[in-house]
Amino acid sequence: MTQSVCTHQAPSSFKLNQIVTFADAPFKDKQALAQAELYSHLESQAEVVAPTQDPLTSRDRRIISEIIQVEPESVRTIWIEGGITVWVKFVGGGRLAFDRDWFATRVAQVKATLPETPRERNQRLETELKEARISQRQQG
Repeated sequence: MTQSVCTHQAPSSFKLNQIVTFADAPFKDKQALAQAELYSHLESQAEVVAPTQDPLTSRDRRIISEIIQVEPESVRTIWIEGGITVWVKFVGGGRLAFDRDWFATRVAQVKATLPETPRERNQRLETELKEARISQRQQG
């Protein structure tokens, strides 16, 4: 049986446990900066032309914030990646990843204990009333 060991030495400029921001980086790629600025501009223009509808309700945000212990307003969106990871993206930037099954269990637990706000109750009752009217018309 053959074994081989490959090692690499870190460059002399490498500092363990030192946080380097893009602004502090020794080499700034002008094209990357320009590209990032362009993407930011295009994203803001797209929002002006076709504002996106927020897929999360205030109740969704309250549930998520209860699970991960943040303010509801700080949650921008969530998505599932690869069918196994739930990502939570924040308004101020940054993301957190969670196991889908764990997150779904916590959502069910929090939903069961989270009271409805008066607005949510009114929306639910309005939906139920509309459904009752439709079924009444279909029967009569």
